[in-house]
Amino acid sequence: MKIHFMTPCYGGQITEACFNSYIHWTAFAVKNEVPFDLDTLSNESNVNRARNSCAAKFLAGDATHLMFVDADIQWTPDSVIKLIKHDRELVGGIYPQKILPPKMVVSTLKNGAVEGNLTEVGTMGTGFMLIQRSVFKQMIDAGVTKYRDANGVSGYAYDFFRCSVDSQGRYLTEDWTFCREHRRLGGKVWADTSIKLAHVGYHKFQPDLEQINGNS
Repeated sequence: MKIHFMTPCYGGQITEACFNSYIHWTAFAVKNEVPFDLDTLSNESNVNRARNSCAAKFLAGDATHLMFVDADIQWTPDSVIKLIKHDRELVGGIYPQKILPPKMVVSTLKNGAVEGNLTEVGTMGTGFMLIQRSVFKQMIDAGVTKYRDANGVSGYAYDFFRCSVDSQGRYLTEDWTFCREHRRLGGKVWADTSIKLAHVGYHKFQPDLEQINGNS
């Protein structure tokens, strides 16, 4: 078992929360002899292409699992270990959107299976997701589009992560489309509901001037 961490960093930026999470993970992994690789991808404005490039680099290596961690996610080492121990092809943690009030980045299934802390879901965000190599191999065998990628490790990549429009006319993001494709090919998408993640965002604070004037 070997984990390849991938963090797309738009504009070459990563939040302090995610950076500190990686520091804690590195100390944990060294102490417990957990093999892993870590790569970031900067200056890619197209998140679909960024994730595809990450997947291409993962497939060119010897790791068994690709661990997507977005640059604005705060996490702990035990969260990764939980995902590994589940031994599922596609499993992740759920985090809120960066809106108020919070809304989770997941779509549930009416009759989804529940196994302890694991819940089968329809789709979920890719921001904290562990994917086994077999998931990509299955999509390649099913004929996923292959394209030239000058920035890739081998000159090409596969369009695993792409946007799409479903039968009801809804525009789906790359993570939703990826999960749906995995399920279409017979796989399941699992979420560990015991994992606590933070999604670091920007909020504009505005003063209540009437309150200030009333207290003067």
